[in-house]
Amino acid sequence: MCDIMWIPHWGKNDGDVPDDKYKSSHPHDLWQYTSKGSLAGVSGRVDLNLLTGTKPLSYFVDSGQNGEEKPKEENPMSYDPKKVIQVAEAEVGYLEKKSNSSLDSKTANAGDKNYTKYARDLDALGFYNGKKQSVAWCDIFVDWCFVQAYGLEAALKLTNQPLGKSNCGAGCKYSRNYYKKINRLFDKPQPGDQVFFWPKDAIGGPAVQHTGLVYAVDNTYVYTIEGNTSGANGVIANGGGVCKKKYKLTYNRLAGFGRPDYGVAVTTVPTKTETPATPADSGFPAGTKIVEINANSLNARVGDSQKYDSTGYVQKGEKYEWVATSPATGWHAIRMEKRICWVSPNYSKVVVV
Repeated sequence: MCDIMWIPHWGKNDGDVPDDKYKSSHPHDLWQYTSKGSLAGVSGRVDLNLLTGTKPLSYFVDSGQNGEEKPKEENPMSYDPKKVIQVAEAEVGYLEKKSNSSLDSKTANAGDKNYTKYARDLDALGFYNGKKQSVAWCDIFVDWCFVQAYGLEAALKLTNQPLGKSNCGAGCKYSRNYYKKINRLFDKPQPGDQVFFWPKDAIGGPAVQHTGLVYAVDNTYVYTIEGNTSGANGVIANGGGVCKKKYKLTYNRLAGFGRPDYGVAVTTVPTKTETPATPADSGFPAGTKIVEINANSLNARVGDSQKYDSTGYVQKGEKYEWVATSPATGWHAIRMEKRICWVSPNYSKVVVV
């Protein structure tokens, strides 16, 4: 007996995961969102599906014909938690801005108006249920680090968030609940966890005041990197900068640790290492989605249209890791020299190697 509901509902049908508005309102377990997808090692276009119900992937793949059990395989989708920690570490010292200017500088135009490059980049992706520039940004910072480290689709999967208008993840309470919903909220931390904090007047209550990323743990302390905080002791919400902090494991404002399903065991304490830039002629693992440049010299910009400043140039034939595609403009986000840049879709294309 097959107890599933599968619905093909293509929407834009351009090969990318479309906005939730194209998803069927009828309850279902599998959503076939395109017939124009691509897979490494497969010639031509293929149908692609997303899990949308409550059944895990194992429900569909763990048993063979006639009830024969398939041998267990290594998780084909694993993510190194050290990668997101390295992204966060590179941002330590960043200060929020007083206006929508100099967003990419760590210290220029510093102020207290909550303008950041983190909100700018996620707003361009349609990440949340509305624009988040100039609002409190501790959770926005964590989400940005995941997108930088793993790309848009993986970041949403790891933090268990929907994309777009139904996403309230810019609020700490909502992000915590996304982990809690799938039983991935824990009392004891591991490197790569997202840490949440109670406010002083609501310890154990429904409110959540602040969040950050765990980069190390020992027998006494949990060590964190947080956005919109300061270097002062204790939880500092709306502190205006990216800082490293530490708290005793017995600290009564710790509200739990959301643990992304990285697919790998975390057994060592990460230490800071430099993340090498992605050279244009480097190889990529099979199945990686990349952006290939097809113009002689193309501006790489800090935002998803020509109105944003150029941060350098890319050249014809160069290949960069794809991060996301803006649903508003179609521009592609690429990883170049430790940061996200944007290139025009008129002079670049997304391919799978």
